[in-house]
This record gives sequence, C-alpha cells and structure tokens, in this order.
Amino acid sequence: MGAGASTAVEGAKLAAGSSPEEVKAFVRDNCRDGGAEALQKALQAANEELDSYLKASAGPAKNAAFVFIKPHAVTDKVKELAKQHLQSKGITILSEGSLTGATIDEKQLIDNHYYAIAVKATIKKPSELNVPNDKFKAQFGIDWKESLDSGKVFNALDGCKEFGCDAAGMATAWDQAKADNQLVKLGGGFYCGKLKCNNKELYIMNGFFMSMRSKFTNPDAQIYYYSCEWDPAALSWADFRGQVLGPTDPAKAPEDSLRGNIFKNWEALGLKSEPNVGDNGMHASASPFEGFAERLNWLQAPVKDDIFGKQLLAAGMSEAWLKAWSVDPQVITEAGGAKGSIFDQLEDLDSAACLDKIKSLTALNSVKNSAFVFIKPHAVTDKVKALAKSGLEANGCKILSEGTLGGAVIDEKKLIDNHYYAIAVKATIKKPNELSVPNDKFKDQFGLDFQAASDSGKVFNALDGCAELGLDADGMATAWNAAKDAKQLVKLGGGFYCGLVKNGDKEAYIMNGFFMAMRSKFTNPDANIHYYHVEWETKSLFWADFRGKVLGPTDPAQAPADSLRGIIYKDWQNLGLKSEPNTGDNGMHASASPFEGFAERANWLQVPIAEDSFGAQMLGAGMTEALIKDWSVDPQVNIGDDKKGSIFDQLEDIDTPECLEKLVALSKLAPPQAA
Repeated sequence: MGAGASTAVEGAKLAAGSSPEEVKAFVRDNCRDGGAEALQKALQAANEELDSYLKASAGPAKNAAFVFIKPHAVTDKVKELAKQHLQSKGITILSEGSLTGATIDEKQLIDNHYYAIAVKATIKKPSELNVPNDKFKAQFGIDWKESLDSGKVFNALDGCKEFGCDAAGMATAWDQAKADNQLVKLGGGFYCGKLKCNNKELYIMNGFFMSMRSKFTNPDAQIYYYSCEWDPAALSWADFRGQVLGPTDPAKAPEDSLRGNIFKNWEALGLKSEPNVGDNGMHASASPFEGFAERLNWLQAPVKDDIFGKQLLAAGMSEAWLKAWSVDPQVITEAGGAKGSIFDQLEDLDSAACLDKIKSLTALNSVKNSAFVFIKPHAVTDKVKALAKSGLEANGCKILSEGTLGGAVIDEKKLIDNHYYAIAVKATIKKPNELSVPNDKFKDQFGLDFQAASDSGKVFNALDGCAELGLDADGMATAWNAAKDAKQLVKLGGGFYCGLVKNGDKEAYIMNGFFMAMRSKFTNPDANIHYYHVEWETKSLFWADFRGKVLGPTDPAQAPADSLRGIIYKDWQNLGLKSEPNTGDNGMHASASPFEGFAERANWLQVPIAEDSFGAQMLGAGMTEALIKDWSVDPQVNIGDDKKGSIFDQLEDIDTPECLEKLVALSKLAPPQAA
C-alpha cells in the first residue's frame, strides 16, 4: 500500500469517530498530486484494508428488517401476536411504536413507500412529469402541453381538491373512466384518466392511488411497527418472509406464520373483515436494502446511523447515491445494459450477500461524468472537428452524440442567450420593465427617474435597441463603446449595465448593449457550433483534469501544448482558423461541472430533466424539477453563513458524486417554495 493510503487508514483507526468516508476523503486530499492512477491505487488499498478492519471490528453482519402491522389489523391482540412470534423465532426487536394517519399524511410516508406510483399521484405536479405526448394525444385527441395550459391537469391529490371529493369519490370516478375507456397507460405504474366528478372534467394522474393511500392516512388510521434484527445463520431472509411472515396471499400462508395466523383467527384478533391480498395483516421488508430504505422513510433514520446504512457507506457508496436508490429506480442489472428494479435484484438475500450484490450493481452502474463540449463558431473547421474528436476519445471520453447547430437555430431558440443567461436576461430575454433597476443609480447617472425614462418610450433591451436605433450587432458595439467613452454608462448590478446610446439623431437607454457583439458571433447566418455530448469514468479522469488538461484553461496562450485549446492556439493557421485564438475566441467550450453539463444539455439539446443522466440522479436524490430548472440559469443561491453566491461557482471542477452531494446539501438551504 502507498504511504498516503496507509497513513490515512491508520489515522482513521486511531482517531475517535472517524468514518470510512472520512478516511477516503483524507486519501483523496493527500494523494491527488500523483494523478488519477495513483489516487485510484491508494483508494483501492485503503478500501481493502478498511474492509478487513471493519469486518474484524464489527463482527458478523446481521439481518435488519422493518415490519409493520397494517392499519386494518392494528389491535392489541395482533400487536401481542406479532411481538411474541417475532421473538420466538430469535428476532430481536430494537424499537417499536405507532405512526398515526395524520403523521403518515403530513410526511407523505406511504407516498414514499410506494414511490414509483405515488410520485405521479401525490409527490410531483403533472408539469414535472415526463409525459409521452404521442400516447396522450392518441388517447385524448389533444397535445399534452395544450392540456397543461388549459389548467385541467392534476395529480390525484390535487385532483381531489379540485373536484371537491374524497379518496372514495376519486376511486369511483377513476373506475367510471376505466369503464368508459378514458384511461391511458403512459409508462410503468403511470396512468392518466379523463375523469368526471361533480360537474367537472379533469385529466388526473394515477387517480387509483388515493384509495390505497387513504387506508393509511385517514384520521383514525395508524400502523404499528417493529425495527428488528437477527442472525442470518439462524434464520435466512427467505425463511423470514416465507415462514415467519408468510406470503402475500394470506389464504396461502402457513398457518403458523403471522399472516396465516391473522387470516385464520381474524375475528378473534379483533379485525373487522377477513384479510385478503391487499389487506393481509402485516408488511415486512423484502431485503436488507429494502429494510434500510424503509427505516430511512418511516423512521427518518440518518443513513450514517442505520445498521445497514453503515455497511453501505463503508462499501464506498455515497449518501446521495443511496437515497436515490432507496426509492427503487430502474438500474443496470446486466453487463449488456439491461435494466430492472433495484429492489427486485436484492429480494430475499441475507445481509452479506445483499451487500456483495449491491457492490456488483454499483460497478455496473459506475459513476460517470457527463459534459457538453462545443467548438466555437470561429473555430468550426473539419480539421478542428477531427482534432476535438480524437483528443476527447484519446483521454477516455466516450462521445454519446455530436452534431451541428446553425446560427439561425441559435438565434430563434435563444440558445446562446440562455447559455449566458445572467447577462442576456437583461440584453435579449426580458424587457426593461421586467427588470429590477435601482432607481438611485440610474438617476445619479442620467438625471431622471427610471420610471420617467421608461414612460418616455426610450428604454430598450439590447435586442430591441438595435431595431429602434437601426443598428446591427457591430453598430451597437460601436455605439456602446462611444457611450462608454462619453461616460454615459452606469453599472446597475452584477453583469448589468445601462448606457445612453446614440445613432445619428436618435438616442435610447440600452440594457447590456455590449452583449450583441458576443451574441452575433453565434447567430450570424453563416455561424454554427459543432457539439459533443461526452461521458467518462470518474475514476479515470477528474473533472478538474478534464478542463485543465484535456480542454485547457480559458486563455489559450497559457494552455498546455497538448490540450485542445493549446493545440488550436499553436496550430490555428494549419487548422483553418482565420485569426489567432484569444481569451474570448479560444476555440472550444466545455462544461465546468456535472451540473453545468446538465444545464447545457437542457438548453442546447433540449433534453428533459428525467431523461438526462445527471438530471435523473438529482430527481432521485429528492431535488424538485422546479428547483433544478431555477438553478440551471446560475442564480445567486444561499451557500450558508448568510452568504449568497453563484450555484455554478459552488460546483466547479468537482466530480459527479461530490457534485450531487453538494447540490443536495445546498438545496436544503433553499427557501421552502424553491426546494
């Protein structure tokens, strides 16, 4: 083992309270100088010694499950039966208690328990869902966006309020829509129905879920839970579910199992009706990982304090990754790329086997960085395209897609405007009356109130200002520079300027007029960019090295000779460029972080959040689609200690796992309505 790794591991053993993830962070911080290969060797060595150390100190891994009596069966006699039966099988009850319907409703505990269904019914709004327009239109004869704009689309929870009905009323309306052939399946566990209720007609997502949910959230409902553990050598997980709990259909359960006993003696145990497949008395986790996920949800247990969570963290999984997997996403399950439910892959495995399986699945779903790269218009030549492609691939970057976007498209869709949103929002996207202009600064510079200037009809953003003053982008740049020389500019905020710009006998107050020259480089009729959507293994190339060594720094004159920007700078004439690159026209652009890569794919390629690799991870980690969209234009956000800063700056040059962790942490600082 390398000295850095050995020192880190030994230090962790001696330091009170050290955790495996802290050890690995120490290794990363102290072994970076050797590059990615040296760091990986150090991490591997640290992992191996940590595994041995943890196994020796922790002893045999126990199975740990979450068990609860369902609302229809919560009676004192069933509680007594459950506790005695579990203990008689060598199962230790670590904690037990009751959760009321009000708590289950408020914290959306049953919604997270049935996440795959509930995410469409109660957790997300329809506008946040990825709805296939072809299926929706084929069923209802209207485009998805048109139906959204009509204000008649709701998730099931909001649909009840809009209809003025309860869960039973929603169930009746849903069943009637089914009978009338007014339902469509949009995906796995994802349905939409055109429902009628109380003289209203609405499109409802997963309306069937409300009756399931109400069994747990009614005011008089409750569950009674047991968090328990046992020695897998004495009782396998398969026997725990099959023999101790009993199968899903209680009529087929062994008579001495919990479900079998409740089914046979339901009247004596105080139940109001005979159990069935849905109301089968009790629930229990199907695997150690599912037990972990259920404790995380129902008991709000921190990952680092959970019995199986500790083992998962020690195995090298990040907390954000674990939370994303705890809602049972589809993951890669085979080397060929086939996908399936993570819960299904782990069912009935004991703790050690479950952990090994998770490790193998983690390897199949290895964490990758994904960036958006493009050749800037001044450098788009066949030779530069060939250089960029070969340079990216030589450094382990897999090109997932590439293509060209012309100036007309960039102009029409305002792609470059959204790329430089913080500047362009004042220059092209919003009108001046939509901006927050500090009147004191405006008046100090120009001698009149901003409102008076607006009322005069002489205030324009840069785009409209070109049309008003009869200028093209170059003309606006010349007039803007003249205003600067005449001291007729004022800074109103970060990246926000106003100038009194003149052309002949016309004059106007123009917002961010300098942007038009930048913009025209991308929007001229003969301009285009050539882009590459790339990904690579985080273990083989750090994001900082991707930008610093593969791409090269912003100033191409300072770039490494073998970097893309360095080569373009050195060989610009041979590569077919018309002039020597500089800091602005530096040949190529690449995302500064995984989040910025996501934001750029959402903008330039119009990729929906749920269909983007990093977007899906953010959603899985609990970030809302609304917050992700807000943050994708780089606003100032709360970064802690009553400070604000650029969200992009907070995430620069960090790899996917750390980026996701930081995003989740920052999202917790966001105002409730944003988060």
